[in-house]
Amino acid sequence: MKPAWLPILALAALAACSMQPPAAPIVATFACPGLGDVVARFRDDDAVFTVAGRDIVLPRALSGSGARYQQGDTRFREHQGEATIDIGSRTYQGCKPKAMNAFSYLPGNRS
Repeated sequence: MKPAWLPILALAALAACSMQPPAAPIVATFACPGLGDVVARFRDDDAVFTVAGRDIVLPRALSGSGARYQQGDTRFREHQGEATIDIGSRTYQGCKPKAMNAFSYLPGNRS
């Protein structure tokens, strides 16, 4: 016979897990030729990109390598420390993180 307190302990442990605060977003600033600085706040399932004072929220998309966020014709792709941003028909290539290792912390690059 199982102790009566065992199910209560299990439920308490599950409740404690679900009450954990969400992880803080990873913030990186990219210098993009022709676009200026882009501040990226990477969260669990999406990212918020601040471009020219405007916030753009993009959901995480599948990527074979690196990180990719996309919705419609707006896309952010990062691979090996260099990002490309597509906004409508404009493409901005060669975006570099201002912090040396910022790209290694992006969700697609975590080891």
